[in-house]
Amino acid sequence: IWILRRAMKDVKEIIKNYPRFFINVNMSYSQLERPEFVQEVIDIAKEIGFPTRNLQLELTERCRNIDMKYLKEQLNFLREHDIKIALDDYGTGNSTINLLCELPITSVKIDQTFILNILNKGSNQVVVDSTVQCAKRLGLTVCLEGVETQEIKDFIGKYSANYHQGYFY
Repeated sequence: IWILRRAMKDVKEIIKNYPRFFINVNMSYSQLERPEFVQEVIDIAKEIGFPTRNLQLELTERCRNIDMKYLKEQLNFLREHDIKIALDDYGTGNSTINLLCELPITSVKIDQTFILNILNKGSNQVVVDSTVQCAKRLGLTVCLEGVETQEIKDFIGKYSANYHQGYFY
């Protein structure tokens, strides 16, 4: 909760000049399994005067092990308050296409393991291309993680992802 509060306070000033700017904050399994967590998020935003439309919470790998019905309820509550939800590290561990279809998410963050070797690995290119196309057809935004060099940045431009993330930036 402290990190979430700090992030909202820090970004509040940036949003004044860049109203479309939003911040991503990871949700941990232990936070999300507490029923009061989602209300705490809303309460903190109100207390700080932070516009919830500028917040995107990221589901980490372990969160995907929470009971699906409960998880959907918690995420729907956040979505009803204009908070974006990203499925982080997509393509690893327990992430499945089913999650893209079942969870009330707004964004998919394709894991860096697919991007770091994308220049030399044709299978990574196929996975990234098909995942981006699938996500976009489902109405989701897409972030490609692991953009480390100008060469990778230039290469992945053809996939039309909405956002990039990595040390290059």
